[in-house]
Amino acid sequence: MRALKRVADVPADGTVALRAAAANPTLRLSLRIRIAFGLAIVFLMIAKPAAGESLLVLAFASMVTIATSRTRRTTPSTAVQGYR
Repeated sequence: MRALKRVADVPADGTVALRAAAANPTLRLSLRIRIAFGLAIVFLMIAKPAAGESLLVLAFASMVTIATSRTRRTTPSTAVQGYR
């Protein structure tokens, strides 16, 4: 997220640089894991399972997120490829 902030603060041709920074697969994985953990936490607040089950839910959320991010690799746009 810091990389996106740094790129957004640079005034010169920010759109292409911002797209290139947003295309980083690590950033996308981080965002997906945060969303999955947020949904898992909401589930845990509603279901109120035991401690062991809570850890299993969080582990399952992270494994599913990582598995889906590995299978859904997208190619960067031509603007991003030109920037690199």
